[in-house]
Amino acid sequence: MEPFISGLNVGAAVQVFSSQIPPAFGVPNPNDIQGLFKLPKFYVRVIGSIFKSINWVSTGITLTTIVILLLVKKFNERYKAKIRIILPTELILVC
Repeated sequence: MEPFISGLNVGAAVQVFSSQIPPAFGVPNPNDIQGLFKLPKFYVRVIGSIFKSINWVSTGITLTTIVILLLVKKFNERYKAKIRIILPTELILVC
């Protein structure tokens, strides 16, 4: 049962990651892919779109958000004994 749950979790993670790549780079999401090997075809088309028409503003916002999340995570881990409230960075960045 454990390998099944692990495979299901990995599949869900790949699905979520794949759905976030086009908006992160500001390129259109290719929804018309059909047939066998759908995921590799998806990535080939998305990477091609990134090289052709990347939106630097979307990419900059994405990278800045990732850096902020990582820095605040390290801050929370380092000072969790001294501060009583963990900073809800994810909630702040979504707003």
